[in-house]
Amino acid sequence: MKVINPKKKIRRPCPDCGGPLIRRTSTPLSPLLSRTLLLCGNPECGASFAGNDEITHRLNLPINQNPKVELPSARRTPRNELFKNLTGDSDESTPASK
Repeated sequence: MKVINPKKKIRRPCPDCGGPLIRRTSTPLSPLLSRTLLLCGNPECGASFAGNDEITHRLNLPINQNPKVELPSARRTPRNELFKNLTGDSDESTPASK
């Protein structure tokens, strides 16, 4: 039986038991969308889930942009909020930009 390290940050918790979700497969449906199957890492739970991973905005422009991919660019202020949410940083000292 695999032991779950309580100090390790769980990327995405199981909605049923709070254990770590493990990505079992990810099938691309398009360049911006993939179908993902998840399995709870808690052997006493055993829940499994299906969902979609979607790319919705560009945060930075690439050097060699694919002309077939059309995505809106995130404005700087929402981008800062997005990074704050992704990192779990609640520091309010981040200056807001226009």
